[in-house]
Parts: sequence; structure tokens; C-alpha cells
Amino acid sequence: NPLGEYMIVRQSDAHAWTEVWLAGRGWVRVDPTAAVAPERIESGMSGARFGEIGASWGLTAPSRWLYDLELTWDALNAKWNGWILGYGPENQRLLMQWFGMDEPDWRKMLLAMLALIVMLVATVSFLLLRRYRPPPKDRPALIYRQFVRQVGINPQPGETPGAYARRLVELGAAATPAAEGIARHYLAARYGAPDPDALAALQRAVKRFGAG
Repeated sequence: NPLGEYMIVRQSDAHAWTEVWLAGRGWVRVDPTAAVAPERIESGMSGARFGEIGASWGLTAPSRWLYDLELTWDALNAKWNGWILGYGPENQRLLMQWFGMDEPDWRKMLLAMLALIVMLVATVSFLLLRRYRPPPKDRPALIYRQFVRQVGINPQPGETPGAYARRLVELGAAATPAAEGIARHYLAARYGAPDPDALAALQRAVKRFGAG
């Protein structure tokens, strides 16, 4: 396999000799296999099988594609078996050499393991923070929060801007035109179609309220 740089020998690719008993000679090893083309030995049983299928279709290219795909899958499977299922002392030594430690002792291996754990935890934490961080508040919400701080009375849970404006008027914390105007501009800037004029109107209304 040129991808993994190793030899593949399956039962279908291997060869067997037979021993027969001959009178006066005893057991004699014989090879009853007929001669085959050398290229079929290189490609193996699967390559010959794919070639016959392609020839029956009048094509030759698909057999090579299938053969390369088989080699790729075999190389991936070999890596998995070698580094995951068969992770042993030899692979541990190669891993330590990759980190620059030719002859690691238990202290170096412990430090390397701790460094890997820290790097893994940091990477996972960074990805989780990027995925689950709260979205930034938009500009209308920030301006409206400034109005709420100026009034000094927080909206109740589930209270709409209109209901909040009416409650401010009832409490005498804001005049009716100012409170209703800010609520109207806020709804237009926050939930209406994108309009720079609506945001500017909200900002001017909140600024006038703070100045008054």
C-alpha cells in the first residue's frame, strides 16, 4: 500500500503449496497453479476482479478508482488499529519523540500528559465560549436601558414598553408625551424595519428626557 508504506497480504492474495505422496519419494511439495501475468500479481485478486468488471462494461478507468479507494480505506484502518487499538510502548516512544523527548522519564511523561490535558481543556472551553456566549445587545436596547437608568424604576417581568410608559406616568416619574414617545421610538427602532432615522429619534428622545 503506497499510502501507508506497508505490504498487504490477504488470504486471496497469498499462495499455498501442496504436498503429495509419491511412491518411492515420499511427501513432495508441488505447485499446481498455472502461470499468470506479472501485473496480476502486483494488483492482487481484487485488482484483477475489478479489471474484469470494467472490461465487461467497455471501461478500464473505474477499476483503478475502486482499487485506489480500497487502498485508502485500508490505510485509514491500519492507522486506526496501530495508533488507537494497538497503542503500546513503541507508539508512546514515537509520540514522545514527536514532542522532542528522545528518552523521557516518568516526570517528563507526566508533564507531557498534563500539558496535553490543559491544551485539550482550553480548546474545548474556548469552543464552548464561542458557541454559547450571549449575543451582544443591539443599539436600541442599550439606549432604552439608559432611559430606564435615568428613571430609576425597572420594568416588571413581561411588561411591555407601552405598559411600562403608562406605569411611569401613573407614578409621576415621567410625563405622558415623553414616556409614550420613547416607547414608540424604541419599538420602531428595535422591532421595525432597519431605519437609521428611528434609532436617531430614539436617541434624541432619551437625551431630551435626561436633560429635562
